Amino acid sequence: MDVSMNTFAAGSFYAQLECITPGHTGIVGVAENATVPTQRGQLVIGETSARVVFFFDYKGQAQGRIHFRIRAALKGSWRGATLGVSGDGSLSLNTPEYEADDWGIVPLNAWGTGSKLEFSLQTRQGRQVGLHSERRLALGAEPVGVFRPTLRRG
Repeated sequence: MDVSMNTFAAGSFYAQLECITPGHTGIVGVAENATVPTQRGQLVIGETSARVVFFFDYKGQAQGRIHFRIRAALKGSWRGATLGVSGDGSLSLNTPEYEADDWGIVPLNAWGTGSKLEFSLQTRQGRQVGLHSERRLALGAEPVGVFRPTLRRG
């Protein structure tokens, strides 16, 4: 399903994320070696991950970004885990008790009928999510991640 600006103006949504950064493509998921959410599940792209559907809980707009609280949704052992940052700057899913922060989606293209949304992801403070060579998502890594959502039912 195509995602338009109206999707975001309407509020929250469920989506699977695909990374479309050249040389770093694949579905975003939890690293297979991650333990069930007793602590954290590192987010990676590609075939070495368990796919995750995310719930984007709309929080508002400011400074060219659309703000969401993001957590794992639907079935599975990671249900309810929130998107956060590990001590080394890697993105991870954390236990629901973890104090979650909001994330900013920065549109990278014009949206409209027939166009697919592409965006970068930032912390509320404006730190970009990028990609390490080992396919993990991390703050400040290069290149900057470009993502495309595929809407899912909640």
